[in-house]
Amino acid sequence: MHSLRARLFLTLAAACLIVSFSVAALSRQAAIRFWGPSAGDDTMELHPLDPEESVPPEFRLLEEAKQGFDRSMLVNLGIVLCAALVGTALLTVWVVRPIERLTRATAGLREGRVPVEGRGEVAQLARTLNELSEDVNRTEELRRRLLHDVSHELRTPLTAIRGKIEAMQDGLLQADAESLAALHANALHLGRIVDDLQELSLAEAGELRLERGSLDVGREVAALLASVAYECVDSEVGDVPTVLADQARLRQVLTNLLDNAVTHSPAGGRVRVGARSLDGMVEVSVHDEGSGIAAADLPHVFERFYRGDPARNRSTGGAGLGLAIARQLIEAQGGSIRAESEPGNGTTFRFTLPVASQA
Repeated sequence: MHSLRARLFLTLAAACLIVSFSVAALSRQAAIRFWGPSAGDDTMELHPLDPEESVPPEFRLLEEAKQGFDRSMLVNLGIVLCAALVGTALLTVWVVRPIERLTRATAGLREGRVPVEGRGEVAQLARTLNELSEDVNRTEELRRRLLHDVSHELRTPLTAIRGKIEAMQDGLLQADAESLAALHANALHLGRIVDDLQELSLAEAGELRLERGSLDVGREVAALLASVAYECVDSEVGDVPTVLADQARLRQVLTNLLDNAVTHSPAGGRVRVGARSLDGMVEVSVHDEGSGIAAADLPHVFERFYRGDPARNRSTGGAGLGLAIARQLIEAQGGSIRAESEPGNGTTFRFTLPVASQA
């Protein structure tokens, strides 16, 4: 009784019985009212004929007609009920079978995909389950990769710190200024990874605190370039509207993109920073003349710890968190960020922020 097939069958069967008996009762009542007045007796009930009772011929014919009607109605009612029960059983199978097939298929969802048959609601449910399965598998893969990357990134400075301390304890290394400086650098790097992970986690959870105000993009770019020694950077920011953004976060994103561009620019290459108005937004671009990013790696550049070249380390490519943080910071302020690149033709990062008057 707990199965959907049994419940559906009993429900439809009960509905057929109720409708059939209701129609039969109404039909008999209508027949009584139709035949009764024609015989001149409104109170006459349908009952078996008494052979010993003297009944006028016209009443006997009427009674026989009524009994024939009852027999015919019972036969027809039985036929209708049988047909209704058979139809109910077939309808139940037709409705429940795809659901049962889908249920069996979902039992092995971890090993594959649910087969999609037809174009109805059940097929749409199967497609939705397949999409959900893909999302779950993708999330699980990202989780595993995150744990692996975090442990790897943290292990590197920790191993260096532990190795130097053990060497000092064994007398193999002197605790001089150079050794202490190396320990300090690894400790700082370890702290930056932890801080970046915490910031990224807050941004993804929507809990990052922002102090947004009206900012002039050209002025912010000029102030940033004046504070760092970027000799190869050219500012091409024109007259654009002010944006509604957090000043510290905007500079953090610009610094990250400029650091990446300068790092991957060849000797003598130039980095260009530009801005333009675009449909109620201001688009800021950072372009370098480096070797570019492979097409297979381009969709993943904003993923945490992602490196297109597995051989890259923190001395050549950082921890792989900067672009992931930049994306979260821009999206948290109502904008978007993307990368454009062709191998050999450099890379351009573009992000948008809402215009202050329209945000």
